[in-house]
Amino acid sequence: AELDPSYGFHFERRRRALWRQGLSAAAFEDMALAVRRESRFRWAEGGKPADLARAEAELTARLAAAPGDADARAWRGETRLAAGDHEGAGADLAAVIKERPLSPWPRAWRAELLLASGDAAGALDEAEAAISGDPGYARAWGAKARALAALGRGRAALAALDRVTELDFGAAWAYCERGRLRLSTGRRNAAGADLRRALALDRGMDEARRLLAELEGGA
Repeated sequence: AELDPSYGFHFERRRRALWRQGLSAAAFEDMALAVRRESRFRWAEGGKPADLARAEAELTARLAAAPGDADARAWRGETRLAAGDHEGAGADLAAVIKERPLSPWPRAWRAELLLASGDAAGALDEAEAAISGDPGYARAWGAKARALAALGRGRAALAALDRVTELDFGAAWAYCERGRLRLSTGRRNAAGADLRRALALDRGMDEARRLLAELEGGA
């Protein structure tokens, strides 16, 4: 059936069916189409440890059958990153980037990995390389924003977050982060609007709720 090209979840749902049928190349293509529409999609169908372990296992099985499958290795690296396995993620992403140095998404994911290890300057370099390769990838802009914020470059971080929200209207974390930065610079009304937007998108975002309570408590 023909899919509505404006909805990422249609492609993400079809990629699951393709994967179960053993059509891995087509599944990776659909996953890319889904992510280009909504950057929130990951290979793991959920964020719980069991979901991440299941996703890693199926990608590892694919690599056992096809060790040269760079797409499987890249997504395994991203899955390991989400699971907190920084060593495994680093090894996978480094291997993919060595083979495909201009591949933007693995470089964005490595930027996130470097942020987790405290290397904001290195993360900024990787994020900018990712943006150069794919200016429309919201996660790359998100990594850039976080790196800039960590380096004390708040105005530039806000500009990068503006770009995230332009590219991915559902990026609740970006509204939360922008709200935090705006709050820190005294832009209380704009901060409140961002934090409420974050909670409208994700009612479980505790950080946005905490910041909003701090804002309203100090009114």
